[in-house]
Amino acid sequence: MATKAVLADLATRVSRSGPEVVVESAGGVAVAHRLREGERADLVVLAHESIVGLAGESVVVPGSIRPLFRSEAVLAIPSDAPTPGIATRSEVIAALAAAHRIGYSTGPSGDALLLRLSEWGLRPGLEDRLVQTRPGVSVARLLADGGADIGVQQRSEFAGVDGVRVLGALPADCAITTVFTAAVLSCSTRPDAAAAVIAGLADAAYDPVVRSHGLERPQPSDGHPVYCSAR
Repeated sequence: MATKAVLADLATRVSRSGPEVVVESAGGVAVAHRLREGERADLVVLAHESIVGLAGESVVVPGSIRPLFRSEAVLAIPSDAPTPGIATRSEVIAALAAAHRIGYSTGPSGDALLLRLSEWGLRPGLEDRLVQTRPGVSVARLLADGGADIGVQQRSEFAGVDGVRVLGALPADCAITTVFTAAVLSCSTRPDAAAAVIAGLADAAYDPVVRSHGLERPQPSDGHPVYCSAR
């Protein structure tokens, strides 16, 4: 869901000079399950690790894999809540430990947060305070509706949600970064057109559009190779 707005925007732009692009957005776990169950489409955009898993199962074409977006997870609170410090890892730990309910997603940012809590030795003590959203429901919505006191999710998912205040990205030594990657589906009957759409989504001319949605383009330091062939 972190890519819902940017994909809708880019699809409109890419469709002007190529095949019409119709986007359906849903929670990443649900999308991967639907594809494994045989649902048909031409291309998919998911967290990179999910795409790699689908490639290993021959659901997507390995040579078509292309990272598109880089997303930083941020901490957020209800807009009327006191503002905790999050400039250092110690402050982040203190803010999480002080919260009565911690919202996190079913997606990669949620998985990464649970891993961080385990690394810091906090998870056993916080287990009964962790509130996972339903697939397709944002942490921002959970915070705005009073279901959590602090939350972690991709920055783009907090855009335009009233009642929520983004505190900022996690410090560098505990940052949570997700790369969202596209691939042509093996079941596609139009693999060349699908590959052309992926190339359009990756076009550097649209970098300002990507940034306007709170995302960045992947960097070499992210460690995910870029492939250009659809076959």
